[in-house]
Amino acid sequence: MISILLKLIYFIFLMPMFVSVAGTTPYVYKLLNDIGLFDKHLGLIVMSCGVSGFGFLMYYSVFKNISHTYSEAAMMDGAGYWRTFLQILCPQAVNLIAAQWVMGFIGTWNDFSGPYLFLPSHPTLGVGVKEISDKIDLGHSYPELFATIVLMLIPTMILYFAFQKKIMTVSLGGGIKG
Repeated sequence: MISILLKLIYFIFLMPMFVSVAGTTPYVYKLLNDIGLFDKHLGLIVMSCGVSGFGFLMYYSVFKNISHTYSEAAMMDGAGYWRTFLQILCPQAVNLIAAQWVMGFIGTWNDFSGPYLFLPSHPTLGVGVKEISDKIDLGHSYPELFATIVLMLIPTMILYFAFQKKIMTVSLGGGIKG
């Protein structure tokens, strides 16, 4: 019975990968209006914190393959579930957590459609780049467009270079022999 329940939960968390974002946009728009989060930063933050789809698949596969010998030893020594998770399992998955955080930041930073649709009175840098590109007339505004794009790239480049080793080495090393 528990096995069937776990498979159902797994399927529910992977379900967003089957549905097109374009198909759900009107419903998300209506939902944000109904709960009072339309044109508020909190609404966009809540939308960006989704734990389903590809991110769930990555976390599921990494935590499933972590050797639980350390966590069993910690539980026998009296550690609770949260302490075991935070002090034993999370350090073993720190590369994945850092890589997912960096990729999530870059995806949110480069998101144009979310702020454009759901934060109309709070334009972001991505919306500003879109407005500049719309105003290009006969090549007179290309320097402003390229300067804005370079400014937009600087935070993501700094973040990527700071965490480059964490992103590239999503490996799990441990002290347990097979």
